[in-house]
Amino acid sequence: MPKKGVDTRYLNARYALCDRDVNNIVCSFTGFLLDFCRYIEKNWEMLVNDIEKGVINESVDLPDDVRETLSAGIKPMPERAAELRAIFEKGFDEPFMPQVWQGLNYVVGGASAGFARYTEEVRNRYLGTDIAFFYRGISASEGIFSIPVALADHKSCLIPDSLFYEFIEIDKDDAKPVTMDKLEVGKRYELIISNHSGFYRYRMKDVLLVVGFHNATPMVEFQYRIDKTVSLMGEKTTEMALRTAADMTAKDCGFMLVDSSVYPDDENVQYVYIMEIDRVPQDLTEEKIYESLEKRLAEVNPSYADKVRNGLIKPVRILFSQPETYVLYKEMMLMKGNSITQLKPVTVIGNEMQRRFFFRLVEDFEEIKAISALR
Repeated sequence: MPKKGVDTRYLNARYALCDRDVNNIVCSFTGFLLDFCRYIEKNWEMLVNDIEKGVINESVDLPDDVRETLSAGIKPMPERAAELRAIFEKGFDEPFMPQVWQGLNYVVGGASAGFARYTEEVRNRYLGTDIAFFYRGISASEGIFSIPVALADHKSCLIPDSLFYEFIEIDKDDAKPVTMDKLEVGKRYELIISNHSGFYRYRMKDVLLVVGFHNATPMVEFQYRIDKTVSLMGEKTTEMALRTAADMTAKDCGFMLVDSSVYPDDENVQYVYIMEIDRVPQDLTEEKIYESLEKRLAEVNPSYADKVRNGLIKPVRILFSQPETYVLYKEMMLMKGNSITQLKPVTVIGNEMQRRFFFRLVEDFEEIKAISALR
């Protein structure tokens, strides 16, 4: 439980790199694991030098008493530093985690729905395909709802006696709540729970897709949050559709999408995408990104496309955030006392504090491209 002002990213990376025998990694969500990997990629020289010398870097923010306590317990590790330097000097075209920790067997973490883009990036760039991934089931502070029955499977099985469930079919206007035994494969439902803590018929605003059965118990996948749906003129673009459009745009244009958020601009009747991007091709133009995103939004939600075509909604607007914007947001929320297990991706900017934060960290596209080239 670190005090305020402790640079936990540095400490997590430094201590983990020291240990050859790491055999598993557990994280609340894969977004945090991706931050960890990116931090190592960008700061490996500092980390390796500190491991070699047995010091904690002076540039790292730490309270004096914490620095003194930690410094007393570390020692120079020149052999381990040499191993790490040899690995990192080869670059990051190949996943570094299996090389750094040769005994690494599996990773556990929340990885579906809003975290799918982070999971894919971790797997493709840093982890590789030989290390097992165990995706956590669906849970919240109100209860644990489901558990996976297989490795690397986004489906999870509802836990019948964890609490009492009811479900409202999403695509049916006059739907009434039904119990677990009435669920049908291929349909999406809003989850309602009653639990031992006093919640009675509490609407979670989570949408689950029924994908099959494990014996007689429904298997589900989390889809999106109802309160994260954008609808300026009745088009109802879901959180999943917003993420999919951004991810497809990144693939179309060849850049790495660190993260993105959408601000529903009611005044201008327009979607405003804020994207943090990296590894930007030097011939890429802002216009090409805009064209791709508008096209992909039309594909994921034809109702949006119709309303843009008819002039009811203005075409999308794109802004680009400064590097490390989303890491800074997480750190700010943790400093405010938020639990790390409750920090979800800001797919839709839903309050004034978020709007002010993200809009103040916007940068010119050409400057972002120049920073990407330097890095």
